[in-house]
Amino acid sequence: MEKGNRQVVVSTLQFACTDDVPTNLATAESCSLETLSTLKFAQRAKFIKNNAVVNEDASGDVVAMRLQIQQLKHELQILHAQIGAVTSEREQQMRSLTDKIAKMEAEL
Repeated sequence: MEKGNRQVVVSTLQFACTDDVPTNLATAESCSLETLSTLKFAQRAKFIKNNAVVNEDASGDVVAMRLQIQQLKHELQILHAQIGAVTSEREQQMRSLTDKIAKMEAEL
């Protein structure tokens, strides 16, 4: 390992050891580049800041949502009643046409 890299590794190692960043370091000379990369990563990871933010606060909206659900249920009931009325009207028209067809067939 070069002298410059060794100083970086030593200073980074000291930095990594004083922080809570978990690192896996190899002491073998053949792993020096990977160790240096790991230490640099640990150094960058130390400065990551997370700020958790609540996306949506629905606690105040619960009453409004329940009211909207009730309104939608009422609207659905009205629509079902309208569909039922149209369906029964259509069925009556179909019966009437069927009767007319039967009378016309009987006259033939």
